[in-house]
Amino acid sequence: MGLGLWDRPLLAFGLEAALLLGGMALFLSRRPARAVAWVVFGVVMLAIQASVFFGPPPGSGAQIALTALAAYGVFALVAWWLDGRRARGL
Repeated sequence: MGLGLWDRPLLAFGLEAALLLGGMALFLSRRPARAVAWVVFGVVMLAIQASVFFGPPPGSGAQIALTALAAYGVFALVAWWLDGRRARGL
């Protein structure tokens, strides 16, 4: 469904970037520890999203699914690691 922005990639990317950065700002306002690491993580996520939006199209539906699952897994592991380091005060 969405907002019908699939034919306006710059607007869609801008909206996704604003939501990501706004969510990170809200998150960091509550948990300021290791803010630099979280900001770097957010910038990397934004760069990957830019490559998805403006890069070449994927080869197949299966390739899209496998890439998305792998990316979600890596993002979850990095976030878990960053949050664990925050909890331990490292």
